[in-house]
This record gives sequence, structure tokens and C-alpha cells, in this order.
Amino acid sequence: MDASVRNYELALTNRPDAVVLYGAACARRGVLRFLGEGPWARAAEYVNPKVQAMMDAKGGEAAIPVSVPCEPLGDTLRRHGLRRVSLFSLDVEGSEWQVLESLDLGTVTFDVLVMEQGASCKTADGTNRCHALLRRSGYCLVEENVKSHNEYWVSEPALKARHC
Repeated sequence: MDASVRNYELALTNRPDAVVLYGAACARRGVLRFLGEGPWARAAEYVNPKVQAMMDAKGGEAAIPVSVPCEPLGDTLRRHGLRRVSLFSLDVEGSEWQVLESLDLGTVTFDVLVMEQGASCKTADGTNRCHALLRRSGYCLVEENVKSHNEYWVSEPALKARHC
């Protein structure tokens, strides 16, 4: 699933056997405004003001909002009959919490979840709500790569079955 038209079209070409969807994950079915194209495209509603200023200064497509259909990721996974996913990579440029919040982690299991460390996970008091949700849902943090800003989480069932 990708909200960038360019990335979506590349996925259609480069992954002909995959289910490729155009859209975004959000709390309720609707439309999100997206800014930019390519790897740094992001939902306008969640853009850090400093990042927004940088995108505005660039001008062009980076500053022009595009309406993108969205729905809770859990709804998308259910529609495609997915209850278990071997590897889930969550890199949504600062909207990690919003995507995790749109999932029912009791109905879908990710054996391995790779998540970019996003500012949306931090609360005002410094608590990491993404970590708290994943731990409550039976995931173990097994690696943090400070250089790539990625965290690697493994589900308890995958650890027990040694899928990884």
C-alpha cells in the first residue's frame, strides 16, 4: 500500500505478483491530504512544522497537497484475508502511531515488524506509546538500529515457533 502515485506505479511494475494498493492507513475511512512524492511523501495532517517549512521552500510537488483515499490498515488486511504477515515494514515518515492505532493487533499477527522510529510515538511526557502498544500486544523489541532509525520487533508466537 502506498499513497505516493510514483511509488504505487513502480510497485505495480516491479512486483507483478503482489497485491499493490493505492492509498493510506488512517483511523477512519476517508481521505488524507498528502504532500510530496517518493520516499518522503507524508500525510499533511502529521507533518512537523519544520519539515513543512522545508517542503514549502522547495516548492513544486513537495508543497502541493494531494487527496488520497485512506482506511484503517486492519480493514485492508481483513479485506485481503490476511491474519498473519511474515514481515511488515512500517516506514510512514512520522505517522507510525496513527498506523499502529488503526490496527487490531488481536486479529492480525506480524511475525517480524520493522518500524522506523517516529516522533508520533512519543507523548508529551516522553512515553513511547508505540512501544507500549506493541509490548501489550505480545511483541518483543529485539534490535534498535540507531543509524537507520529502525526498530525490529518479533511476535511471541514467532519466537516460540522459531519462524525467525
